[in-house]
Formats: sequence, C-alpha cells, structure tokens
Amino acid sequence: MEKLSFKTNINCNNCIAKVKPFLNQVENIENWQVDINNADKILSVSGEEELTSTEVIEAVQKAGFKIEEVN
Repeated sequence: MEKLSFKTNINCNNCIAKVKPFLNQVENIENWQVDINNADKILSVSGEEELTSTEVIEAVQKAGFKIEEVN
C-alpha cells in the first residue's frame, strides 16, 4: 500500500466537502483525510501501489486548492 502526504490549503469542513468528489474519482486512492487542525493542513492519502502523487495533486488542483508533496 502506498502512503502519501501533502501540504494543502484545505482548511475547513466545507473545503473538504468541495475536494471530496475530486479525490473520490481517483481510482487508486483507497482512503484519504485532511488534518485541518495541523498548521500545514496535511492531506494523507493511502492507496494501491500504482498511486502516484501526480494523480492526487491534479485532483486537488482541479478542486481549486493548493497542494505540495511532503517527504
């Protein structure tokens, strides 16, 4: 299972609701969550081995949010 973390500007439950359909459309994502209490608004994504950070970044950007991968 692949686990990825991203710094975002998804900062409230309404923002999570806005990005949800975009992330749910990515086939290789099995689970995701945003820690809106963290100053960096960390998006944690887990999924199949084929999951790439590019897929996640594109989905979040389509929803209108900023995102960058955290190593």
